Amino acid sequence: MHKLLVTTVLTALSFNVSAALLTNGSFEDGLTGWECSGADRCWTNEYFVADHGIRYFSGYAHGGNATLSQTIDTIIGVEYDISFAYFSSSDANGQTLQLSVNDSISQVPMYFPGYDVGGWTTYNTTFTADSLTTDISFLFETAGGVWQIDNVRVVPIPAAVWLFGSALAGLGWMRRKQTV
Repeated sequence: MHKLLVTTVLTALSFNVSAALLTNGSFEDGLTGWECSGADRCWTNEYFVADHGIRYFSGYAHGGNATLSQTIDTIIGVEYDISFAYFSSSDANGQTLQLSVNDSISQVPMYFPGYDVGGWTTYNTTFTADSLTTDISFLFETAGGVWQIDNVRVVPIPAAVWLFGSALAGLGWMRRKQTV
């Protein structure tokens, strides 16, 4: 029982470490922690069902590129997993969404579930921190539609591996104790 309690506490601590990297990744507190520039409009929305929680980010920039960004603390040399849910409310030509991590840009595949339908898809990638802070930016352009983003998460991969390993060790210890 004591080991199970220790494993539970360590698991909770590891989630708190990963949750602290990014501020307000589910946009439940509006745009707190985020900076939006160059857009015609940036706001948090509840029109569609959110991927996580109640609110999500909505933004459009019909006249060019806009940026939604946040700078996070990172550890040099550590690999991180970044994921987020997204969709576009239009399939018009000119709808683009890119993820930039310290100016390294990845084109995000277009995802349009249908007009006024909602529905999310998830984009996932990794990066290795090369400084003590990392800029996470979404570069978007719209052509008559709106980009929706939700559930932005950044997790250090070693922490995820450690969590999995400790869970396996805990299960092995419990099994061993039952057979003794």
